[in-house]
Amino acid sequence: FNERPPLRLLRGEWNGPNWGRLIFNQSLGQELGVKSITLMLDPFEPFIGQFIVDPLNETHLVMFFTDSIPSGSSMIFIDQMKIENSMRLDEGELSLRIPEDYDTTFIKWVSPNSDIEINPERNHYPEIDFVLSAPVSMSNDLENYVRLITYDSSLVDVKVIKKSPMHFVLQTQDDWNENAQYYLQVLGAGFNPLFGNSHMDSVSEFTMKTGKQIGY
Repeated sequence: FNERPPLRLLRGEWNGPNWGRLIFNQSLGQELGVKSITLMLDPFEPFIGQFIVDPLNETHLVMFFTDSIPSGSSMIFIDQMKIENSMRLDEGELSLRIPEDYDTTFIKWVSPNSDIEINPERNHYPEIDFVLSAPVSMSNDLENYVRLITYDSSLVDVKVIKKSPMHFVLQTQDDWNENAQYYLQVLGAGFNPLFGNSHMDSVSEFTMKTGKQIGY
């Protein structure tokens, strides 16, 4: 039996006008509970943040705020962090510099980052993960903004499950055709940036290919 090492907050980084990351020494998993995350500006102006675990790197906690955060010095305070209902961090804090400018305000798809290959299996519908580079506000009816199209231009019924402000999962309602090619269109109108000067492509397109069906 190996006892897990203590959970430690290593550093923070600021990525946009109202969001950044806290980086820990180990995976946070997806069953995470935090009583509060507070960003305190000089002179003692508090901002209460929301948070999600980065779907592509579970050592990163993405925090975001309703308002844009002014540049300057700040302190981040974390109160009572639990992983799988076990208290792992009573409290933590670190200093963080909020920059004046950012490298980019363009929001892109970080997964998938290439054509999608699917091995279909009868009566089993693989889930496909889509992850954005920044948190956004997703439409409540995402199915209207995600279009899966066959090679002969027929629309395929899909189910879209929102996992977090950076992540959704695509499922089909029926079996995938084997040895086929699909086209997926994601309409940017269904994804509203959490800060005003950010933007994303109006249409993002992905090519999806299936192999021979597994089973039967």
